[in-house]
Amino acid sequence: MALFRFRTSPRRFAFMAAAVVAALLLAACSDEEQGQSDQPPPPVTVAGVSPTNVDVMQDYAGRVHGARDVEVRAPVEGILEERLYQEGQLVERGDALFSIDPEPFETRLEEALAQRESAAADLEETEREWRRIERLYERDAISERERDTARSAVTLARAGVSVAEAQVSQARLQLDYATVEAPVSGVTSLEAMPEGSLLDPGALLTTIVQHDPVHVRFALPEDDAAIRRTARRARAADGDELEYERDVTLRLPEGGSTNIPAWSTSPPAPSTTAVSP
Repeated sequence: MALFRFRTSPRRFAFMAAAVVAALLLAACSDEEQGQSDQPPPPVTVAGVSPTNVDVMQDYAGRVHGARDVEVRAPVEGILEERLYQEGQLVERGDALFSIDPEPFETRLEEALAQRESAAADLEETEREWRRIERLYERDAISERERDTARSAVTLARAGVSVAEAQVSQARLQLDYATVEAPVSGVTSLEAMPEGSLLDPGALLTTIVQHDPVHVRFALPEDDAAIRRTARRARAADGDELEYERDVTLRLPEGGSTNIPAWSTSPPAPSTTAVSP
């Protein structure tokens, strides 16, 4: 009786195991493909594509600025006596804002009026003297030189009256300037000088922000600006010469809104819009 012994090397056993696994995988894939081939194809929707115009709505945060910031300055020298408005108050053009001590200007006006009366009296006297000299000259009682001197005195007296009247007008103007009025309508700011301050001519008293009209300033994001530039270049390349209007609605913080007239693709002032409330 013979006995046979076989020895299987480890490498050959590994090869046989890999062959069995590969056969199993191929069988699984074959079954999966067979199952998928039995399912119906998925539905597909076909739609036509055509260009059309759409409205693009975009919101930007902006800041409202007054059209002008007007400085209110003291027109004359004096003591600031009183502030006649509440800081932040809405004032109209011509409203009284400050009062400067008027007493020195009243004194100057009285002095100018007295000088005018004196100049008028001098003129009256020289005219009477001229009439007497004229009659004497016609009788050859005085020389021509004396006659010319009397005539020049009348001329100088009339000039003196004109100077006195100008001084009266100047004194009255300075007295009017003692009440500082609003040059424009708008909202007042804080006072720059307190009561009792000694003011020099031209000293800043306050500032008025004019609110009719106002300017709305907003910043356009870089991404939006790039999109707009690309769209303009694309329209230009396609020969699109149409102008596209932009309708703007200004929404205020308190809930109100204002419609701004539309402009074409070339607005009058970039990122700035004037609005009349």
